[in-house]
Amino acid sequence: MMPARDLGWDEDGTADNGAVTWQHALDYVAKLNAESYLGYADWRLPNVNELESLVNAGEANTAAWLNTQGFTNVQFFTNAEDKKTTYYWTSTSYSSTSTVACRVNLTDGWVCATSKSTNYYVWPVRGGQHLTQPAQVWKTGQTESYAAGDDGDLEKGVAWPDPRFTDNGDGTVTDNLTGLMWTKDANGAGGTTDWYGALDYVWGMNAGTNPNYGYTDWRLPNRKEMYSLTDASQSAPALPAGHPFTGVESDYYWSSTTYAYTCSNAWMVLMESGLVHAYSKSEFHYVWPVRAGLRDHTDITPEQAESLIETTPDIMIVDVRTAEEYCEGGSLPGAMNLPWPDVFQERYSELPVDAKILVVCESGYRSNQAATLLDHNGYLQVYDMLGGLGAWQGETAPCCSTLSDVKIKYNIYVSGQATWSEVIDCYNQYAL
Repeated sequence: MMPARDLGWDEDGTADNGAVTWQHALDYVAKLNAESYLGYADWRLPNVNELESLVNAGEANTAAWLNTQGFTNVQFFTNAEDKKTTYYWTSTSYSSTSTVACRVNLTDGWVCATSKSTNYYVWPVRGGQHLTQPAQVWKTGQTESYAAGDDGDLEKGVAWPDPRFTDNGDGTVTDNLTGLMWTKDANGAGGTTDWYGALDYVWGMNAGTNPNYGYTDWRLPNRKEMYSLTDASQSAPALPAGHPFTGVESDYYWSSTTYAYTCSNAWMVLMESGLVHAYSKSEFHYVWPVRAGLRDHTDITPEQAESLIETTPDIMIVDVRTAEEYCEGGSLPGAMNLPWPDVFQERYSELPVDAKILVVCESGYRSNQAATLLDHNGYLQVYDMLGGLGAWQGETAPCCSTLSDVKIKYNIYVSGQATWSEVIDCYNQYAL
């Protein structure tokens, strides 16, 4: 935005490339307000929660995706070296060092912190305080201001409830901001484990082999849920003052969310600072289970899904990929194809509400959305296969093994994405 409308105004960095220091970013937003840019005079530099809210963990390149959602010129990197220069500034200062501020990389979603003298991009924001909006961004917790117009000065976002947490007296704590229930002991697993071990530990809680405090619907929190605990005004740990948790480590905690840019990595939150990074799933980090809140379905690994299918003959498997994806690579044996979002949203009610349902897609992003929709509509036995078909090592069934598959192939032909001979071949495979 900056180089497009104010050539040369970012001369503290490379002229006209849009990258400026943190204070310059704040000054630029003040300049927009002085001009009533686009008819508004309440622009601000987004706080870390606001900017992080743009991250789509299902996309390997959030910036490229945003450029298809109505935005323009969202900066992204194409190699590791460029990553250092393509961050966007937030108005949130780093809790332990006032000369450092938080930044977000909108290519892969990393939330980091760096010196305010570094040059990064600026993306102004306004509004976002109306309770009629479909999703709310809450305050970061930062109250100390280091410059006019920064996070501590404006304190934008939905206010935290008081009290923020309720100790339920049974080994669990409810976050009254999100409705999520957490284990009170943030180190109930008794140490660190790799990502798969973290998922297995939660599976064990639900199976009763690990302490479950009377509940059998625990899960490893996704990236957003894990990050929701953090307080930008605190450090070591970056949790709200007076929290009731025990055993909190100022270290990394696993999320269930795979890093789409490199699927062998997963997202984690550093509880020392509240920053969000992604590293190899083979590393060892802490586990903090969660339940209830905004979604209740169970996340399971492909190996656990295979075991579930073997032991549950009546399970319904729903593949929410496009018909083209479904027919090109096959799917789990017995899967039905209800592509997300249009077909699934139109037909999900055909699924029995009391059925055990396993939802799958290619990477786990669309299946999570579909499973969440089922959660919100009273389905109580929903499973989401983490990593999707891309991580599945078990048996697959080719397209055209059922009459329904032939109909799908015919619809692909009607849409111009397949030839008539391919439809005939598909029917012949089914007939065999």
